[in-house]
Amino acid sequence: MSLLEHLDELRGRLVRSAVFVSVALVACWFVSDRIYGFLSVPIKTALADARRAQMPALNLGDGVLPLASLREGEVTRYVFAEPARLGGLVIPPGASALARVGGRTALLTEELLVVGGAVLERPARAGGGRAPRAL
Repeated sequence: MSLLEHLDELRGRLVRSAVFVSVALVACWFVSDRIYGFLSVPIKTALADARRAQMPALNLGDGVLPLASLREGEVTRYVFAEPARLGGLVIPPGASALARVGGRTALLTEELLVVGGAVLERPARAGGGRAPRAL
């Protein structure tokens, strides 16, 4: 092939490559959230592992008591260990609320809980007023 034939072949391949890249760009634009989610999984896992590795281990020894050791009516602070759904809102892990022990299996709070930009109201009592919320 002559030089001009080689240049003509190069031009055709460049045009086809540009068209393919443009079509692939448009196709990927519509599924970019799925692509990002797929690619971000290893990064999120690595960050969570690094966060766990940086947490200092506390040796509390005999200072850790079971939940059953709390007496009824005792006031404490409850920390949500995992995401919890209350009243249609998701309470993130690490959030806390002032709580009163209401028996062997109940922690109750009379505080208003603010989650993001919403306030979680206390449930109404049967005789009027507001009842404590079970955590």
